[in-house]
Amino acid sequence: MSNYKFKVILVGESGVGKTCIIKQYIDNNFDSEEIPTIAGQEVFKEITIGKDTIKLTIWDTCGQENFRSINSIFMKKSNIVIFVYDITNKKSFNELKKYWYNEVKSYLGKEVVYAVAGNKSDLYEDQVISANEGKEFADSFNGIFKETTATDYEVISELFYLAAEECLKKKKKENEINDDNNGGYSDSNKNDSEGVNLNDGKKNNNRSWC
Repeated sequence: MSNYKFKVILVGESGVGKTCIIKQYIDNNFDSEEIPTIAGQEVFKEITIGKDTIKLTIWDTCGQENFRSINSIFMKKSNIVIFVYDITNKKSFNELKKYWYNEVKSYLGKEVVYAVAGNKSDLYEDQVISANEGKEFADSFNGIFKETTATDYEVISELFYLAAEECLKKKKKENEINDDNNGGYSDSNKNDSEGVNLNDGKKNNNRSWC
């Protein structure tokens, strides 16, 4: 069994449900009274994949244009990026392609795991962005795609699990290459994300779900 620490960041327009997704995943609770996030918030979640323990540090970011500039602070050293759009809002999807994808790629490289979440799938009657469109966008950079609803814990949990599982595969492959280059020497601390304070694995109680 090994321990890994991955930093996860959710990005996308204001109102697409990033905060609700995180709240459902952490607290198994849905709150429709969503207030726009104006500063990054971090929370923690520990999961098990096979025999490995994964500690996730999850960051909620600002979607409002006036506060976008501070997001670069939270993007650095991320292992997983989840692009979130609202399936009933075409602008939120277009902005992922036009702004958010390019913004993230300017700070992070190919070693990062990318996922796309078409959120608010419970509002399918008002859907304007098809699942095929969302998947096509994710496929353009070999990302994971899933339609989600923050009302369903199992759906949200699967999204994070798939992303963490892919990140784990990359880390293990990276460690194998490092072991070969170092003549078989392995340092388990190489699995940790630099600069991530997991607060001993506990959730941050001083947080806002705005």
